[in-house]
Amino acid sequence: MVSGTSQNAAPLIDLAFVSLWTPNIVDWCASFTEIKRRYCEAWGFAFHGYDQVIDESRPPHWSKILALQAHLEEHDWLFWIDADAVVANFAFDLRTLCDPTFDLIVTHDFNGLNNGTFLIRNSETSREFLRRVWKRDIRDRFLEQTAMAETMAEMPELQVEVLPKRSMNSYWDDYEFGDFIFHVPGEGNDTKRKLLRVVANATGSGCLGLPQREEWVDRSSIGSTGGQPSSSDGSARVHGQFQGSSADAGLSLPPLRKTIWQTYRSREALPKASLPLLDSWRDRNPDWEVVFHDDKAIRELFENHLPLYLDLFDGMPMGVMKADLWRYAVIFVHGGLYADIDTGCNMGLNQWLRHGKGGELHVACENNHPFFCQWAFAAPAGHPALLKVLELISNRIDADGGVNSERPDFVHYYTGPGVWTAAIQEHLGSSLIPAEIQARREIWAGKDIQIYPEGEFCWGRISHANASHQWGGPEYPSWRSE
Repeated sequence: MVSGTSQNAAPLIDLAFVSLWTPNIVDWCASFTEIKRRYCEAWGFAFHGYDQVIDESRPPHWSKILALQAHLEEHDWLFWIDADAVVANFAFDLRTLCDPTFDLIVTHDFNGLNNGTFLIRNSETSREFLRRVWKRDIRDRFLEQTAMAETMAEMPELQVEVLPKRSMNSYWDDYEFGDFIFHVPGEGNDTKRKLLRVVANATGSGCLGLPQREEWVDRSSIGSTGGQPSSSDGSARVHGQFQGSSADAGLSLPPLRKTIWQTYRSREALPKASLPLLDSWRDRNPDWEVVFHDDKAIRELFENHLPLYLDLFDGMPMGVMKADLWRYAVIFVHGGLYADIDTGCNMGLNQWLRHGKGGELHVACENNHPFFCQWAFAAPAGHPALLKVLELISNRIDADGGVNSERPDFVHYYTGPGVWTAAIQEHLGSSLIPAEIQARREIWAGKDIQIYPEGEFCWGRISHANASHQWGGPEYPSWRSE
């Protein structure tokens, strides 16, 4: 057994996670276990993880009952979470669901009770419940889940709350960005690995990047209603902070971080033509931080914040594709403005970026091309369009069995403006080309995106030297030559 705790928070409720996995699945569940552990560290919860079954005389699922019994008296509440479930929103405080008038808090799916995730309170009634469940030793398809459901039915003294499913148990068919838990029950190991990677890596923005988000995680309401939506029958206890998209449910993203992100192989290798452009970002934005990442630093972003995407990053066959993946990831994790080294700032960012209000992706249409610019864009951390582009990159490469360099314009398709444009189109629910989307304001006005017309990021607010075509030479070898 592996246990751990942290004192990063001073919880009013002593809560702990309990989970169990077996050696045959450790290859795919280890990373997801680490995400659970990091969530616990961020909120000051204990984590009790078992890497083997406790009682080998029964199927492995039954060991969850023994694991819960081992720790229930040590804490106010325990949260059981299966190995094939992952925390998908580090900004959500699970304590807000811990209602002391109940002994057991669960969710249902189409089969009735699903015990892949549930909360259990330290009470004599709960301890008796676990004792009775263990005595049943049922060996049907659902094993201890059937035993729990039957024991719940025979114990009227056990106070049970059934929450809306997405409050802590979202599946692939109902998961929305910002839900607390993503769970993949009843699937094969290969499917679990792929589906969990999509959400876990997307989560890396809001989860593993939590230190950048502490300023906007409101913990002041912990211990009251938790700041959650309420209704007379309690049916609206699904957390609302990230439910759906920002346009659909009032997504509260952080203010736009006043940081400009840029990258190249190394500072020493920067072409001379880029230096006055780089200076323009500093000169016109004195209260903005300018951060430069070389090849080593861009890989460290994935190591430290998106480890489940590290293989995808390392597998990119070209440096430009790694830089593409990084630009989406760094804004997703930290927020701010990304700018290629061949772009210059013509208008101070404070004059037109609504950095104090948050929530919006700022993007422009390419000039005379059916793409959105990705040589410069700005967004707050965790913007769902950035989640979408990371998903699409992974899905396109998986679908082709790797990067297919025989595909026409494969860089554009897999990591460049092609996939970037597709992600924004999907986010807006429109298949129109960018210029037509921008012209039809009803598609995007009032939503979580600001779209600028052609030219604005070419020679308007931002200038673009189009270095891959214009610079060239030994000082700036174009990626096209690769």
